[in-house]
Amino acid sequence: MPKTSTHRLQSHITTDLVIFLAMVLGIVAKELWDNLHTTGAFSLNITRIATLVFAGFYQQFKRRGLSLPVLALAFQNGFFWRTVLGHEGE
Repeated sequence: MPKTSTHRLQSHITTDLVIFLAMVLGIVAKELWDNLHTTGAFSLNITRIATLVFAGFYQQFKRRGLSLPVLALAFQNGFFWRTVLGHEGE
């Protein structure tokens, strides 16, 4: 049975959401790693950071679909968000 355009749209949205969540998980993991080891606290504005990092990542990988390498790269981009945005020392 051929896929309808609605099914393809839902599939793309699901793929994009899973990739976005992998990147957000990377951001949270990095912040937990850094903050809990230095200050013992955790605070973060994920919305602002995730939007900026995801926009650049999505432009490069939006046509690749959902795969383990894409999810790993999304997580890595989230984990190293300071490097991606040029904020290494903050």
